[in-house]
Parts: sequence; structure tokens; C-alpha cells
Amino acid sequence: YKLISLISVAFLSASISCLIIPFFPRLAESKGLNGVEIGIIFAGLPISSLISTPIISYFLIKYDRKTVIIGSTVILTISIILFSSLPLFDSGFFLVGLFTRILQGVGSAGIEVCGLAIIAVEYPDDIEVKLGIN
Repeated sequence: YKLISLISVAFLSASISCLIIPFFPRLAESKGLNGVEIGIIFAGLPISSLISTPIISYFLIKYDRKTVIIGSTVILTISIILFSSLPLFDSGFFLVGLFTRILQGVGSAGIEVCGLAIIAVEYPDDIEVKLGIN
């Protein structure tokens, strides 16, 4: 059940990023954003993931892996709820959009880092198979 749970959480985390691509640029343009601002919002997730990964790794040493992955899932859920409310914002659309993408990056990074750590600890003899690299 652990592996199925990890795969499900990782799949949902990755699919959330892909779901906004078709509709977000048109919504952002209708709110007055230009292409550069839309690109900055899209770049918020990978940049925040890059920055937060070493910090999350530190928390993995300090706290339990399950606690960190649950916290990351909560952060990702909050960011999804905030992002879904973006059409309600006229002023501050750029800042709220960027903030939610940064939160999504932190949550996604936490899920990925914790998932890999859990697989490495739970399945030390089968890491390649469990990660699908075989």
C-alpha cells in the first residue's frame, strides 16, 4: 500500500502542473498580464522547487519522512485551492498567481524528495524496479 500511495500522490502532484497550461495564459491575458509576467508565474514552480529541495532534505533528517510528506501534501492542497480562486482576483492577480505557483513548487518538491527517500528506505534491494528505471 505504501508504494501505491506514493505513486498516487506523485502522480497527482505532477498532473496539477499540467492541468493549468491550457487555460491559464488566456485567463492571465484577460486580467491584463503580458507574456513576460505569465512566464514568471509559470517559472515560479521550478525555481521554488530548486530552492526548497535542500531545505526539505534538511527537514527529512530532522523530522520523520511521513510528517514531511504529509506537510508537503497539505502545502500543495492549499496552493491548489488558492490557485483555483485566481479568477476572483482583479488587482493582485500577478502576485497571488506567483505566490500560489511558489507554494506548488515547495509542495511538489517535498512530495518528490520524501517519496524518493521512502522508496530508498523501504525497498533497498529493489530501488531500480520501484522507481521504474529498470
